[in-house]
Amino acid sequence: MLISYIDPFSPFLARFSFFSLSYAHLSIKHEIKALGA
Repeated sequence: MLISYIDPFSPFLARFSFFSLSYAHLSIKHEIKALGA
């Protein structure tokens, strides 16, 4: 909580980047599966 107190946007940016990377990974896997089928 100390880090979020120092920089409130840091946890939000980290969470946003993590979710965007996970979404991109899932969409890429879905496209590969669709192309394979």
